[in-house]
Amino acid sequence: MRISALAATTLAATTLAAALIAGCGSDAEPASPTAPSSEAADAAAPASGEAAVKIEDFLFAPKAVAVETGAEVSFENLDQAPHTATIAQGAMKFDTGTIEKGETESVTFDKPGTYAYVCLFHPYMKGTVTVKR
Repeated sequence: MRISALAATTLAATTLAAALIAGCGSDAEPASPTAPSSEAADAAAPASGEAAVKIEDFLFAPKAVAVETGAEVSFENLDQAPHTATIAQGAMKFDTGTIEKGETESVTFDKPGTYAYVCLFHPYMKGTVTVKR
């Protein structure tokens, strides 16, 4: 009797999940879950009190974020390889230090401006933070 009830509950949950997923999609083919699209990586997030940058597939995503003065930007590493987010020149200098897989480091931006940053291990990985008043 218990197995039958468990099977019915599992079937109901599976059916509900499938219905929810089907209702959220479109006819377009989904992007690969392991490779963010270049559009997503290049899109700038709107200015706010905080921003989150994912490091995945050797890309910063989004590639550009905009925040207000005093905002915190977090950098979460989803790659197997270690990364950094580093600015070595300009009005504001920062280095998150090495961010290992699954770790997150944050930086607070106190001065308005546009700051280009790179990964010290992979200098082709680039992003920007624009800080507005």
